[in-house]
Amino acid sequence: MADQKPNLIVIVDTEEEFDWNKPFQRTNRDVSHIDNLLLAQDIFDEFGVKVVYACTHPVLETPSSRMIMERLIEDHDALIGTHLHPWVTPPFDEELSEENSFPGNLPYDLEAAKIQHMTQLVTDLIGQHPRIYFAGRYGLGQNTYKILQEQGYLIDVSIAPPQNYSYRKGPDYSHSPNKPFWLEKRDGLYCIPTTGGVLGAFSNLSNARAINRFVRHPFLQALHIPGVLSGLGLLDAVRLTPEGNDLSDMKRLTNTLLQRGIRTFAMNFHSPSLGVGHTPYAQTLQERNDLLTRLRSYFAYFKHDIGGDFIDPLQQRKNALQSGEGDVLPSETLFKPWRKS
Repeated sequence: MADQKPNLIVIVDTEEEFDWNKPFQRTNRDVSHIDNLLLAQDIFDEFGVKVVYACTHPVLETPSSRMIMERLIEDHDALIGTHLHPWVTPPFDEELSEENSFPGNLPYDLEAAKIQHMTQLVTDLIGQHPRIYFAGRYGLGQNTYKILQEQGYLIDVSIAPPQNYSYRKGPDYSHSPNKPFWLEKRDGLYCIPTTGGVLGAFSNLSNARAINRFVRHPFLQALHIPGVLSGLGLLDAVRLTPEGNDLSDMKRLTNTLLQRGIRTFAMNFHSPSLGVGHTPYAQTLQERNDLLTRLRSYFAYFKHDIGGDFIDPLQQRKNALQSGEGDVLPSETLFKPWRKS
């Protein structure tokens, strides 16, 4: 494992624009930023990245954004995955709420119906059954993996260590693995976590993730305890994304995880950050341009400094199947849901 070249997977949460600080609305369907995907695609092409655009319902149902996705497929060999935002995806049988914004919290039949609706939209776009699923808001639930297997998906990229969304009625990934694994059996559903880790002086403690989970309780966050620990270099939860991180954060995370034996990395970011004013990470044109610069700089670091390669999830799964790599894990050990169905 130590001499295995690191691989990087890139996923774009290709979604509608909405105010992250306001309640969820079914009318949040604007996709005015989607042509800006081509700005990032230029960088992907420069480094030979075969990106996954995980698309929501408004992206696929809006003619202008659908045309952009068709262009990315035809001209850039992009992969299209299913990204489920339940509040804008029919059938609309649930109440709008924070809890129901995590698709895994929905009743089995409703979650399955929404995934099936999205599956058909992606199939209509790409001409074949989609194989990659990404839960909106990283919202896996007790039924999600069963539904994905029943509906023919091969890969899930929803797990987000070391994040804990249970205080917002979402899943807790504070103890989830960073390495890809097989669900229940080899040759079944292949799960690739989006990369994150706990860094800092406390990170080598056996209970570092538990400490990180504890200090991110809303009461302690209101007291700015996570920021204090991060500023002191003691404990810092970092995810592999150009949103909210500088280049040094992403490099520090990558180098730390390399030392811990991780060789498959998965970066993701939200497509509205390629516009201006749609996310907290790109409120100005300068911030958006800085994000693109970080993206290019990180790819250069990954390719030239650590000798890494870029890979897509389907090829990663194929390689793992051929080599026999990846633990086989039961779904109940992967994350803790906010509540059990």
